[in-house]
Order: sequence, then structure tokens, then C-alpha cells
Amino acid sequence: MFLLITIIPYIAIILVVISFRSKHYLRTDYSSKLSVSIFLPTCNEQRNVARKLDDLLGQNYPIREVLVFDCSTDRTPEIVRQYIKYNQNIRLIQQESRTGVAKTFNEFLKQATGDIIVKTDCDSFTLNNSALRELIASFADPRVGGVTGICRTAGVEGSYRSLITTLQIAESNLDSAIIAHSSSLLAFRRTSVDPVDEDSMAEDTEEFVRIRRLGYRTIVNPEVVSQEQVPSNFLGRRAQKDRRAEGVVRVLIKNRSILLDPRYDLYGLIIFPMNLFLLGVSPFLAIIGLIIVAYLSVTELQSLGVALILGLVAMLTLKRHLLLSLVDIQLSGLIGTINALFRKPRPIWERA
Repeated sequence: MFLLITIIPYIAIILVVISFRSKHYLRTDYSSKLSVSIFLPTCNEQRNVARKLDDLLGQNYPIREVLVFDCSTDRTPEIVRQYIKYNQNIRLIQQESRTGVAKTFNEFLKQATGDIIVKTDCDSFTLNNSALRELIASFADPRVGGVTGICRTAGVEGSYRSLITTLQIAESNLDSAIIAHSSSLLAFRRTSVDPVDEDSMAEDTEEFVRIRRLGYRTIVNPEVVSQEQVPSNFLGRRAQKDRRAEGVVRVLIKNRSILLDPRYDLYGLIIFPMNLFLLGVSPFLAIIGLIIVAYLSVTELQSLGVALILGLVAMLTLKRHLLLSLVDIQLSGLIGTINALFRKPRPIWERA
């Protein structure tokens, strides 16, 4: 009975994703004249910063200003100054020490003058020069307060991103997406943005939730595609994913009053519960379920154990990346939730 009850939320989530994964286009306007301020935090990015600035300056949409907040000890500021010689729209704001992205973002908000705020990471790059134009065009709909693109990569991480993107697009079509990352090229309507908590470990997602609380929609534009550099080793990748999950869980717990609140329509009744379940509840149910299945396989239903082993072998053979991605989601949720509940927030992240 426990296993049957546990399966029901997963079936509901699958039905939601299937029903709303098709693109539901909002009004776009490619003749938009909205001004853009870009937030680019850097810390020892001498290998990436030139390519990143070339990527931004090569976009076919005008940028009012690029504010580079830097706390590097390498050649990053020197490289940025070289670009400033030829482009006065770039500004370098040097920090004496690392203060965390959330606190730095709040400082950026004090100085930004654009209609649209764009957050991006130094180690992520768009796949074409129309990404920014596509991103800004989504703000033609006055209901939209935040827009994010999607991030692609290869291997197990690519399968994981594909699953998450499918879920985000379904959320976006249903009402609004919750999770956001600046690596995907992330934009906010300036009038909808407030400073975030300085100890936030997921200021992007926190901002998305705040914007939805104000009554705006937060959407995913799958036409805006970026590629992010990911850690090449397992431990580095695991650390990056776990800290992101922890940050998102903290945001969900902090905003738990949204849960099942009809004032937020389907966002509060379906999307918020779905994310809270996948990250904060599902991993623990999965562990209990596996224990029960293992017990029954040994004591009463040996055929169940055989079927489970054969199923896992088949998945590893035919859909290895999909299986590992599903495990990835559960593991990130498990570690992230435990850390969020029992550890103090760590707003200053170390490079993975």
C-alpha cells in the first residue's frame, strides 16, 4: 500500500509534464527598444572573461551597460580594462574581497539603469548572437517579469539538464517556472526586482519566486540556448549540483506559505508543491521504497528482486544516461534538503 501511495505523486507529475510540455507562445516583439543592463560577476576568470565579453558584445541587441563586479587575484581585471578601452559601455567595479553573489547582485541593482536586468555567468556562452534579442522579446507581454533560457551540455549532465528543462517548460506553460540559473542567461524586468537576502545560496531562484509573488509570470524561453562549463570530475560535479539543490530547497522552505495558496493559482496549487515534492520529499520516499522492495525481495517475493535487477540492467544498457539522471535528481534533492535543514547557509561558493 505504501508503494502504491508513493507512486501517485510521480504519476501526477508525469501527466502535468506531458500535458504542458508543448510550447505555448506568449506575445513577443522583436522591435523592442528596452534598455539592458548586464550583471557579470567574476572571480579569477582570466581563461573565460575575454570569450564572455566577446559573446555579449557580439549579440545583435544593443546593451546599455555591462557591469563587471570583480574580486580576482589573477589577470581578469587587466583583461576587462583592455575591453573598456574600446567599449565605454563596460564598467569594472573591483571588490576588495569576496562577498557572495547575492550581496554583489544587490549592489549591482543600486547602479543598474536599464529597463531589463540580465544576469549571466562568466563560464557560460550563448550558441548564437540572437540569444539576447530573443530573451528581451519575451518581455513584450506585460505579464512577464522574468525570463530564463536553457543550458545544454553533453553526457549524464546533458540528460539531467534535458529532464529539468522539460519540467521547467511545462511549469512555464502552466503558469511560471520556479528554478532559474544565471548560466542559462537570465533576465528580469527592472520594476519587478527587489534586493535578495544576502545569505541566499540561490539568488536567481529567489528572485524568480519574488517576482511571481508580485503577480508577474516567470517563464522559460527554449529558443535562448547557452552552454555552461561543468566540472569534469564526479566530485566537482556533485558539489556543484548539491549546493544548487540546497539553495533552491532553502528558497522553497522560506516561501512555503505559497504552498496550496489559491491566490497564486496553479503556481501555488501545482507547481510549488511539485518542486517541493521532487527536491524535499521524493528522495526520502525513494529510500524507504527501496528498503521495502529489498526486504520483500529477500523474504517473500524473490521474483520481485530478480525483476528489479533485470530492469536496472536493461536501463543501464538502453537508457544509461536517463537512469543516472534520475538518480542524480534524487541524490541532489537528498543532500540539498539535509544541508538546508541542518547547516548554516554558505553564500560564498568555492569553484567546483
